[in-house]
Amino acid sequence: MKFINRGRQSGKTTMLIHSAYVTGTPIIVYNESCKHNIIEHAKKLNCDVEVLTIQEWVRLNRGGHADGAYIDEALPMIEQALSEMFNTNIKAITFTLPMEDLEGKDKKE
Repeated sequence: MKFINRGRQSGKTTMLIHSAYVTGTPIIVYNESCKHNIIEHAKKLNCDVEVLTIQEWVRLNRGGHADGAYIDEALPMIEQALSEMFNTNIKAITFTLPMEDLEGKDKKE
C-alpha cells in the first residue's frame, strides 16, 4: 500500500483518477458528495473510472475477494472504522509513514 502525502490542490486525486483509469481499479470514497466530485473531475480528464461509496463497495464485495481498490481521502474512513471498532469517539491517532512511500516530500538529513 502506498501513502500519497501531499498538500491540498497538489494533484493527489488527479493522480488517483489516472491510475484507476489505466488499471481499471475502482476508487472508493466516503460519501455520495465525494463520489460526485470524483466523477466530475474524471470527466474533465476524459477518464472513465468506477467510483463507489463505502456502502456500495461493501454491498457489492461482501463475502468476495476484490482485486484491489484506490481510496480517496481516507481520513474520514479511518475515523469511522476505528470509532466503530472500539465503540468510542477516537480523539487522536498517530502513525508513521514509510519514507519510501512519501511522494513529494523532502527528506531531511
